[in-house]
Amino acid sequence: EAMDSVVLLRAYDRLGVPFAAGSGFYIDKNLVLTNFHVVRGAAKVSVQPAGSEQVTYITHASGISVPLDLAVLQVEVEGKPLQIASADRVAVGDKVVAIGNPGEPGKLQGTVSEGIVSGKRDWLEIVADYGAGAPEGLETAFVLQTTAPVSPGSSGGPLLTQKGRAVGV
Repeated sequence: EAMDSVVLLRAYDRLGVPFAAGSGFYIDKNLVLTNFHVVRGAAKVSVQPAGSEQVTYITHASGISVPLDLAVLQVEVEGKPLQIASADRVAVGDKVVAIGNPGEPGKLQGTVSEGIVSGKRDWLEIVADYGAGAPEGLETAFVLQTTAPVSPGSSGGPLLTQKGRAVGV
């Protein structure tokens, strides 16, 4: 069921040449969440639902957090949003599943890898260790380490709890 919410993203330069591919997932009917590094520097980004031939484009970035490596993208085609789970309810040892689109675009769409949460740390503590400040308004965020393999192209895809709720990117 979660697979219906996952998309393949392709980033293109100003000449229309693809230079990056990754994954994302619907968090609202017209909003896709991904890692910022997947779309950084793109002049245009295509969106293709996993297992579909339909390709559309983002209309604009609704939100970007460089420190958190996240981007929220407004898309033309409505999709089924994933339910979101709070990372504070996930514990080390909990089983998780990563979904993405590794490899050459279009060849391995919608792959699944299983693992556990192998580590958990408050992101604000991490940035404080490096002498950096948190983004304004951010009260808490967790960094989850997982044993679920995340291959190139799967970056930006959801990390899901056993109940199919997104707990990470």
